[in-house]
Amino acid sequence: MILNASNLRERETLENNPFARTQKGKLGQLLVDDGAISSDAISQALQVQTLIKRPLGEILVASSIVARSKIYSALGIQDGRDVVSRNSVPEWRDTRDPQFWLKLGMIPWDRPHGRWRIATSNAEKFERNRAEIEEKLGQIEMIWASPSQIIYRQNAVFQKFLVHMAENSLPDHQSCRTLKFFSLPIASLILVLLGIIFFCCKYVCAHPISRHAFDQCPLPPHFCGDQARSPCKISGA
Repeated sequence: MILNASNLRERETLENNPFARTQKGKLGQLLVDDGAISSDAISQALQVQTLIKRPLGEILVASSIVARSKIYSALGIQDGRDVVSRNSVPEWRDTRDPQFWLKLGMIPWDRPHGRWRIATSNAEKFERNRAEIEEKLGQIEMIWASPSQIIYRQNAVFQKFLVHMAENSLPDHQSCRTLKFFSLPIASLILVLLGIIFFCCKYVCAHPISRHAFDQCPLPPHFCGDQARSPCKISGA
């Protein structure tokens, strides 16, 4: 059966949970007609709903009975709104004011008819913030999208901002940003001392003093000189 908005006689505003104010018969019947679930499974879910008092769509998703995408498709049919498809290519590239969109949990998706469609998983929250969004973008429409689709798109658009926010989320005394491992004078002094030690060892290897002074060379053979009597030559070599 092909589902369309004409299957429904009523449209209603959803509460904070996008599955919240869906009448039992409505959402359940839409999912059955779409082949997403059997009538028996819907009946069982409705029995669970009477016990835990949670929205039907939320129960179906949490129980892994119906995919979240199917729920949003049914909600789109229910209220006559479009739903973001897997093949949909978003157009929004503006990185200004990322905190506004991150706070709302929404993002402009595309502009097919000269007005932006705002991707959201919460219709009631969209309506509450419609006026503020329209101040930024002009006339807008809503399009259903899953939270994962919205987050994925926000991460792609606001990547630099999110990285900067993560890097600066800790106070200085808990972060490595202010650590000073070595100052330049100390680092220079250490390099000079290492150089002196190296050349002293090379000199000793090339100019033996006494074999009794060394039982065995403290350095690898390639550091030693070529003289046969060098103390750097391993005893008996």
